[in-house]
Amino acid sequence: IAGKESGIIGLISVFESRFNKSDYRPILLLSYALEHYIFGEQNPHVSHAMNILLYCILCIVIYCFLLLLPLDEKTKVIALMVTLLFVTHPIHANVVGNLKSRDNILSMLFGIMATMQLIKFISSEKLISILRLIAAAGFFVLAILSKLDAAGFIFLIPFILVLFYNR
Repeated sequence: IAGKESGIIGLISVFESRFNKSDYRPILLLSYALEHYIFGEQNPHVSHAMNILLYCILCIVIYCFLLLLPLDEKTKVIALMVTLLFVTHPIHANVVGNLKSRDNILSMLFGIMATMQLIKFISSEKLISILRLIAAAGFFVLAILSKLDAAGFIFLIPFILVLFYNR
């Protein structure tokens, strides 16, 4: 993993390496390289703090995503309850606690952000909608480059659009 002595070139070099023989996760490796670059050494305390921070960001994004869905006037309460259920579900303790599981957090975070951009794409003006479509594609690529399980969003996004927006 790149340190400060290798500079930006060292950070970019993570795009040349593979996670394992069959999987390519450069965004995950970049997150570890940035952590090493900023803090100077691999420190499990810092890595766990980063996972907690990313998980908190994910939970906020999930809440914002749920607020985008066209539900009744109780949307905020429903969104908060669903988000709290997600936050407190015991299975997520493994994802946050395991340093290797950052890829799950990143792929879901970027996948939901792509979904949010596509939902906003439906109701935005032409110029802004093109930017939202580009942002959605970018977030989806980041999700795939974090972990291949983000490919499930290929099916989830159209399902959400048909279910809630009849499109």
